[in-house]
Amino acid sequence: MPRPPAISSYCADFLKRDMLHIYRQIMGIQNFDQWIITRSRQNADQFSYDEKRVAVIPKPKSRFFRRLWYRQICKKPWFIYDSEVREFLFALGRSEARLLHIYF
Repeated sequence: MPRPPAISSYCADFLKRDMLHIYRQIMGIQNFDQWIITRSRQNADQFSYDEKRVAVIPKPKSRFFRRLWYRQICKKPWFIYDSEVREFLFALGRSEARLLHIYF
């Protein structure tokens, strides 16, 4: 039996207590492998999900200062580190996703 196509969803905080609507959307997807990429896993007791399909890419410790430096002092958009991009792409590649859904 062939493996169903995969979908990855990015949600910065998976999931805060008030994100029931996102949980329902994700759980409502049928006939696809569903993968999650996130910065933090929250409320796992309230929102159960296969933890093997959740990739947590934590925020670097210097993120706050880097953001402050670029936005307030340099007046430029801040950027993410190459290591964060590599981790994100690795998680995306592991899922073999054909679609990436980003929740803002």
